[in-house]
Amino acid sequence: MSALTRKLLRSIKTTYRQFIALVAMVMAGVALFVAFNCSLTNLITSRNHYYQEYGFADYYFDVIRAPQGVSRQIQALQGVAQVNGRIQKDINILKGDEQRITGRLISYSQAAEKNLYLIKGASFFQDTATTPSGVLIDPEFAGGNHFSLGDQLKIVASGQEQVLPIIGIATSPEFMVPNKSVFDMFLRGESFGIMMISQHQAEQILDMSGEINEILVNFTPGADAEGLKKEIEGILKPYGIITSYSREDQYSEKNMQFQVDALKSASAFLPLIFFIMVSCFLFILLRQLIKSQRLHIGVLKALGYDNQSITLLFTGYALLVCLMGSTLGTLGGYYLAQMLLTKYAQGFNLPYTLFEMSWDVVVKAFLISTAAGTGSGILACREIVSISPAEAIRTEAPKLGSNSFLERIPSIWDRIPASWRMSLRSIARNHLRFMITCLGIATSVILLVIAMYFYNSSDYLMEHYFDAENKYDYKVRLTNVVRNDEMKEWAKWEGVQAIEPVLEIPVKIRPLSVPERAEREEDDILVGLNPSTRLKNVFNISQEKFTIPEEGILLNRQIAEKLHVQVGDVVKVQTNLTVGPPLQSELKIRGIADQNIGGASFASAQQVDRLLHEKDVSNAVLIQMNKRYAPKMIRHLNDIPGIDYLVDKDKQAERARKSLGNMIYFTLIATISAIVLGFAVVYNISIMNFNERQKELALFKVIGFTNVKISKLLFNELLLALVPGIIIGLISGRYLGGRYIESMATDFITYPVVIYPSTYLIAVILTVCFVFIGHMFAMRRTKSLDIVEVMKDRN
Repeated sequence: MSALTRKLLRSIKTTYRQFIALVAMVMAGVALFVAFNCSLTNLITSRNHYYQEYGFADYYFDVIRAPQGVSRQIQALQGVAQVNGRIQKDINILKGDEQRITGRLISYSQAAEKNLYLIKGASFFQDTATTPSGVLIDPEFAGGNHFSLGDQLKIVASGQEQVLPIIGIATSPEFMVPNKSVFDMFLRGESFGIMMISQHQAEQILDMSGEINEILVNFTPGADAEGLKKEIEGILKPYGIITSYSREDQYSEKNMQFQVDALKSASAFLPLIFFIMVSCFLFILLRQLIKSQRLHIGVLKALGYDNQSITLLFTGYALLVCLMGSTLGTLGGYYLAQMLLTKYAQGFNLPYTLFEMSWDVVVKAFLISTAAGTGSGILACREIVSISPAEAIRTEAPKLGSNSFLERIPSIWDRIPASWRMSLRSIARNHLRFMITCLGIATSVILLVIAMYFYNSSDYLMEHYFDAENKYDYKVRLTNVVRNDEMKEWAKWEGVQAIEPVLEIPVKIRPLSVPERAEREEDDILVGLNPSTRLKNVFNISQEKFTIPEEGILLNRQIAEKLHVQVGDVVKVQTNLTVGPPLQSELKIRGIADQNIGGASFASAQQVDRLLHEKDVSNAVLIQMNKRYAPKMIRHLNDIPGIDYLVDKDKQAERARKSLGNMIYFTLIATISAIVLGFAVVYNISIMNFNERQKELALFKVIGFTNVKISKLLFNELLLALVPGIIIGLISGRYLGGRYIESMATDFITYPVVIYPSTYLIAVILTVCFVFIGHMFAMRRTKSLDIVEVMKDRN
C-alpha cells in the first residue's frame, strides 16, 4: 500500500462522521435516480410489451350502425394492417340489492379474442362444448362488486332482462383504466365495468345481427395515418359516424401517459438536487481538510510528490464518497424501483410487469456522482497545489478581518449579545460556507413544500369538485331525452329535498373563422342548466362563480385554448347524437368555464332546447336528499324504465381519492428525501464548524464555558442561516411547485395551483426540527474535547 493511500485512509478515519453523512447524501440521490428511472423504464417496457402482445388499435371509429362488411372495405385500403369491427354499448346491470350499475358490453370475434388477457376462468371460445355462453368482466369491476366465477349478472338490454353467467375475469390494453367517459371519470369499479362477450352473443342481446358500431384499425408502419383516417371516415359517413380518435387520445392511454410524464419529471428533478448539494459539501469539506493538512502537504511536496499526486489524494476522498454512496444507492434503488413499479402496475390494472435492472441508468448514476466528486476535488485543490513546499510548510497567514455592516452601526452592534456578535464575525470570515448552508436548508424546504404541494392540490381538487361544483347527492342519467314533467313526481319522494333536470348532449364545436395554429373543431359535452340552478355550480379560472346566461355559452377552457377563441367570439355548435340528423346553432361565448376534473361547456337549458328543437326536456336529473332515505329512492328508480345509471357522489369521491394514491406515494418519498438531505446538510456544517474552531472552543472551556453554552454559540450560526434559508425555500418552493403542478395538466384533469398556509408552517417546523437534531448529533463531540491536546502548537 502506497504512502498516499495510507494517508487517504487516515483522513477518512479522522473525518468518518462527515464521510458517512456525505455517503448517505450520495446514496439517497443515487437511490432516487435509480428507483425513478428504473421503474419508469420498466413501466414503459411492460406497457409496450403488453400493448404489442395483446394488441392496441391505432385508431377508433364509432358509428351508429354499420354492416360487418364495411370492415372488408377498410381492410382493402393501402396502409391498413388490421381491422376489427365490433359492438360496444352501455347497458344496465341489476345487482342483488336491485341497485342499477352500468356495464359496457364489448363484443369479440374469435380472431379478436387474442387481444384479451385472461386472468382466471375460461374464455367464450375456449371450449364451446363445455363452456356456457357467458361474460368476461374486468378485474376492477369484479373486485369492486365482489363478483366471482359462476355468479349471475342480470342485465337490461333492448328493453329486456337477461341473465349472463360470469365465466372469467380478463382485461385488455384499451381499458387498463376502465372509466365510462371523461365526463364521468370516477364512475368505475363498483359503479362501472367492462363486460366482454362473443360477437354472436352481442348481436342476439342487442338485436344487431350482422352489424357493428365500432371499428378498430391498425396501420402499417410508415403509413399516412391522417390521410387514412379521412378515407375511413368517408367510407363510414353513410353509417352515421359519431367520433374518431387515435390511441393517444384514448382515455386509458392518456391516463397512463400522464403518470409516465409525471414520473419522468420526478426522475430528473429530485436526484439532481442531491447531486448538486453533494458537490457543494464535498468542495467545502475538502477545502477544510486541505487547510488542516497544509503542513502535511508541504512535507509531501518537499519529498517529491507532484501536484497531480496531491490532487489525486484529495480527489480520491471525494471519489470514495461517491463510489460507496453510488453502490449502496444502487442497491436501495433496485428494491425501491420494484416497489414503485408494483404500485404503478396496481394503479393501472397492468396485469403483469417485466422488471430488469437498467444498467445504463446505473452507469449514468455512477458517472454523474463520479463527475461531482472529481470536480469537487479538483476545485478544492486548486489553491494548495499552486504554492511552493516552503510556503506550504509555513503556517498560513490569517486572513484580514472585515467588519460586518452591523459593526458600522454602533448603536445596533453594541446592543447585540457577545455570543451573537461572535457568530456574525464567524459568518463574515466564512461567507461561502454560510451561503451553502443557506442553500442546503433552502433546498430541503423546497422539497418539503413541493411534496406537500401535491397533497394540497389534490385535496383542494377533491373538495372543490365534490363540494363546491357539485352540490347534489345523486345524479340519475336517463337513456333517452324525456319531458321534464315526467320527473315532477320525484320531488314528492320521501327524503328528496331538491331535484333539477339537466340536459347533456355531445357536440362538435367550431370557430366561425379558424385562427392560425388552432384546431378546426373539438368534441365536447354541452350541459343545459337552469339559470337558477343550486345543485351545479360553474366557475371561471379565478374560481368566481358564474351565473348561467340565458343566451350564449360558457365554453370549456381546454376547448377555448385549442380553438384559440375568447369571450365575445362566436362558435358553431353542432349536435353529435346517435339518432337523427345533426343540428347546429351559432352561440356567443359569454365566459370561459374552468373545470379541474372532466370537461364540459354550459348553456341555459332553454338554449340547449332550442338547439335540439325541443322544449323542457332533459336526460339527467340532479337530486339532493336525506341519505337515510336513499334505499327507498333507489327502489323507486328501479321501477322506472329508461334509467341508464345512478351516480352516488360520496362513492365517486371515495373512488377519486383512491385513484390519487400514486400522488400521495410520491409525496411521501419526496418528504423523506427532504428530511435526509436537511439532516445531512446540518450535520456536515456543524461538524465542519466544530473542527475548524476546536482551539477557539477549547479556549472557551478554559475560561468556564459549559458544553451547552458552546453548543448554543455554534447553533447561533445555524439559526442565522436558517432564517434566510427558510424564506428562500418557501418562496422558491411555492414557485417551482406551482410550475410543476401546471405542467401536469391533461385534457381530463387539471391540478389547481393551491397551497395551504398550514403547508408553510409544517415545512418550517420540520426544517427547524431536523436542523436542531442534526446539530445536536454533531455537538456530541464537545463533551470529549481534549483541551490540552487541542491547544498544542504543532508548527
